[in-house]
Amino acid sequence: MPAPRWSFFPCAAVGGRVFVAGGHDDEKNTLWCAATYNAEADAWAALPDMAREHDEARGIHAGTAFVALGGYPTEAQRQFAGSAEAFDPATWSLGPVRERVIEDGVCPRTCCSAPGAESETMYMLHDGHVMVGDTTDESGAWRTVARMP
Repeated sequence: MPAPRWSFFPCAAVGGRVFVAGGHDDEKNTLWCAATYNAEADAWAALPDMAREHDEARGIHAGTAFVALGGYPTEAQRQFAGSAEAFDPATWSLGPVRERVIEDGVCPRTCCSAPGAESETMYMLHDGHVMVGDTTDESGAWRTVARMP
């Protein structure tokens, strides 16, 4: 992995590549950088810097994009933001920051997408429920689909 040494970063596999973004360095400074690893070529490539810092964010494969969901900047330790940034491998670019993808203050650790899904649908365990949301929904609304046993 390219310098600096990263910790607590989001990662996900999308289209034969592994994407990583944000996290923090050895001195706990939140990072803006992002990179991708091509296992077939055994090579790393830098991506454009994100618009926001994403420490302890969740990496998700949503549709055809890598999404860095939630996280927080250095000065707001453990105060999770509900925003997200998506990197589109087809255009090799970051989209705009999306607000209210999840509720501010909610840790994104339990967010995921369905394996092999090409949709923008995400799932999350929250307050004893399985919730479903859509990364393209501007309202950021999630709905309960099941109660956890």
